[in-house]
Amino acid sequence: KKGFIAFLLIFILCATLVTLSLTVFFKTEQVTVSGNTIYQSNEILETAGIKTGTNMFLVFDSAVKKQLLAKHPFIESVKLKRTLPDKIEIKITEATEYYCYEYAGQFFTASKDNRVLAKYSSAPAGLVNVSANSLTNLSVGKIVEFTNEEEKNYLIKLLSTLSDYKLEVTSVDVTDMLAIEVIVSDRIVVNFGGQTELEGKTAHLATLIKNLDENVRGSVNLSVWSPTKDEAYFVKDNLQ
Repeated sequence: KKGFIAFLLIFILCATLVTLSLTVFFKTEQVTVSGNTIYQSNEILETAGIKTGTNMFLVFDSAVKKQLLAKHPFIESVKLKRTLPDKIEIKITEATEYYCYEYAGQFFTASKDNRVLAKYSSAPAGLVNVSANSLTNLSVGKIVEFTNEEEKNYLIKLLSTLSDYKLEVTSVDVTDMLAIEVIVSDRIVVNFGGQTELEGKTAHLATLIKNLDENVRGSVNLSVWSPTKDEAYFVKDNLQ
């Protein structure tokens, strides 16, 4: 009986402490924003919807992130930093335009993870221009969609591989999957041929470009490259 009473008292004490912590203690009195240059802090605070007086630990990171990403596409990630007794900092990492897709007569920019950031009437300069046949339903804030899974999967793999080898890509064209074309540094046209041996072809290309004069222009044909035929030739020329 004494043990039961002790357990009951401990339970009541714990319940009281939990209730106090959720209703009396840790009330949010100050919310700040950091890392933002594109959106004003008051815009972010309004969208986040964190009310003064709300318990700090009842503000859920996932809910705030979902609200912010839905309304502000140039936000890439969101973290909440809580500082006792009453401060929450919304830490923003902003997305960067990296790719440009032409679709339905307009130009859609996307981040490196292929989330659409903005829509333009003309192509912005300085981005990787991507041409593909099966683009569909491009919408700001959403991941780039394709109707052809084969084209989508290869394109994602191609873009990732080119990035891994730190090639300065100007454009990528997968509209013909048997003659995939990449332009590097706005001066070297590369014919990858079909989808095979992507890793080996890219490694060979990176080595070849490293040994070229930085101002030379021309083309490289990798369409017949294979591990047993480890060759591809650079043809000096002007881009047409």
